Amino acid sequence: MLSSNLIVPFAILKASLEAFVEMGGGRIVMFCSIVAFREDEGLSGYTATKVGLRGLINTSRREVKERNNVSIHGVYNQSIQYTGMKTILDSVLYLLSVPLGVDVDLVIDAYPPR
Repeated sequence: MLSSNLIVPFAILKASLEAFVEMGGGRIVMFCSIVAFREDEGLSGYTATKVGLRGLINTSRREVKERNNVSIHGVYNQSIQYTGMKTILDSVLYLLSVPLGVDVDLVIDAYPPR
């Protein structure tokens, strides 16, 4: 879980940032989870990796702040089962319309009532 939820996104983000800086700009959309903002019982390992990913997104933004043509977006959604694929795709389309250099987080909380 640690590899797929944190280590691999870290490697992809760092490689993408280097490429975008060389190209003069670009956009990175990182998919996280709503649990990066709240704790769900029984998901301590998963939650830890998603909080780490949220930190990676926010810290990476600060590291490239002077590079105005690089955007790092975070999408924090519930599972596809509750969110729906159309909502996820609409989120990506929206993020593509945001000017480069502007970082946006989208939080999609579509949990069924508890």
